[in-house]
Amino acid sequence: MKLAIERAALRRAGLLVLLGGIVIVSAQRFRDLMRRSHRNHEAALVDLQLARQSAAQGQFAAAIAECRRARSRNPGLAEVHRIFGYACYRLNRYDEARTALEQALELNADDAFAACFLGLILAER
Repeated sequence: MKLAIERAALRRAGLLVLLGGIVIVSAQRFRDLMRRSHRNHEAALVDLQLARQSAAQGQFAAAIAECRRARSRNPGLAEVHRIFGYACYRLNRYDEARTALEQALELNADDAFAACFLGLILAER
């Protein structure tokens, strides 16, 4: 009985349940999820651009706030972590900077900017 109720709830949410408990998304629900994901990515790119501008103008606290917003929307953007780390570095928040720059390098091992500032942090410690 409980399984039938759970399956009915999943169906109402736009999900299909196959034998073996595999859950798949209906075509409409999948399109909705993809649109939402795309909107989040686009919004993260806007936040990233604002963070770039703030950092370029020396407004590092504002850059950090924009990066946090961008990370909440799309944590897989390496540049967000790089700018966040750079802004933290400029505000002498070295532990946060180190963590962010390491994350940027995990996402993009070829990021010379992140590697350079991470090296500066490690050299100063």
